[in-house]
Order: sequence, then structure tokens, then C-alpha cells
Amino acid sequence: MAYIAQQKVGKHTLYECVTYRNANGQPRNKRKSVGKIISNHVTQANEAIRIYREKDVVEKGFQRLKNSLDLGRLRVHSENNMQNKVFVGFVSLILLSAIHKVMMDENLYKKLSMKKLIMVLAKLKLQFVKGVRVLFPLTKEQRGIYEAFGIQEPM
Repeated sequence: MAYIAQQKVGKHTLYECVTYRNANGQPRNKRKSVGKIISNHVTQANEAIRIYREKDVVEKGFQRLKNSLDLGRLRVHSENNMQNKVFVGFVSLILLSAIHKVMMDENLYKKLSMKKLIMVLAKLKLQFVKGVRVLFPLTKEQRGIYEAFGIQEPM
């Protein structure tokens, strides 16, 4: 349950979104502090919560860009190089999000982490012998990953 409370501050009206449920949807102990979102323009509680959650998704995306993908400081000398680096990071983030979704849906996190999954797939060996592509046999773990992602095993 959430509601909007109005408060006059000088000539401005502030709208305050207050909720009495915790993250699990259970009633919150009313003696504990309550999360608040304060805005000048949002007048509906559900809209305020939706905007807050969307902002949180964006913040977590940038945190992943900086930490998971090692894009900490850009350290570039031109705007073009900066845009290229951010674009590559953005594409990488999209791929990581897609991998994360499949891993969640297929319960792969019980067996291995995303870093371990990438390391297992990085061990695939391919050689060209007289112009013919030869792939070394897949391990049991690699077969399981291919199956979970719905990808046909390479030949």
C-alpha cells in the first residue's frame, strides 16, 4: 500500500510517496522508518514507485559497466574514442544481461558463476587442418551450457 502526501514548502507543493510494505510485499512494522520519495511533479504513488525502479535499473547498469566490465575511468583523449569505448561497453552489457537471464531461467547459477561459464566456453579449441575446420570434442560442462542456451552443438 502506498499513498501520496502533499506538503506546501513556500510557493512549491511537494508530493511525498510513502509505502507501508517491505520489499517482499509484507506489511512493514510501523515503528520502523518508512521509505520516502519526494517530488515536485509526480502526484500518483504507483507512478513514483515505477520511476524510482526505472532509475535503479539504470544505476545498476552503469555500476555493471564500471565494475563488471572494467570500464572504470575512460582515460581517453578524444570524444570519438570515448563514444567508441562506451558503445562497446553498452553492447557488452546487453550480452551480459542476456546471458544472466538465461542463467536465471535455466538455474545455471546453482552449478557455476557467469565468470566460470565464460571461462569454460573460452576453453573451446578450433583448428584448421588443410583448410578443414576441426573442433575439439566438447566437455560435458560445455554440452550442458550449449543445451541450456538452446544452441546446437558446433561440429
